Amino acid sequence: MEDTIIEASCGRGSRGQARFRHVDFRSRADLRRFLLYPNKEYFSLPSLKQGIALASILVKEGRPLSKISESNQTHIQQAAWIRNAIAHQSDYSLRVFRDKVSGVTSLPQRSRRPGPFLRTVFRISPMQRRYEIYFTAFKSATEEVMKAWL
Repeated sequence: MEDTIIEASCGRGSRGQARFRHVDFRSRADLRRFLLYPNKEYFSLPSLKQGIALASILVKEGRPLSKISESNQTHIQQAAWIRNAIAHQSDYSLRVFRDKVSGVTSLPQRSRRPGPFLRTVFRISPMQRRYEIYFTAFKSATEEVMKAWL
């Protein structure tokens, strides 16, 4: 049997296609509570792995998010830690950045902050800066997601 997709809606919906399992939320507020759990004003996922877990509730095997390669998942998670270190600039977020983002501790002291880290050269031939690695991972992950929908 083809992949089963859960169709989530508010109110009555079409149940005509066998590929779909139908989930009814009594109201938009219930759907919103599900998506914004636990009581947040915005939709937030601390990690891609948690995003895949949430998608697995609605869609078989968490597709298409589960089709993102492990390498891209790692780079996306590192990009989130870098983003948090830039946005929050707290001791905790900087410590997570230094401890969990690969390559930070091998750099000179002046390059161990998020901005300088992203500008450092990762590879000389062809020349590639670290920020390009993360952009490439996001682009590649987007392509993987798009292909998984087909």
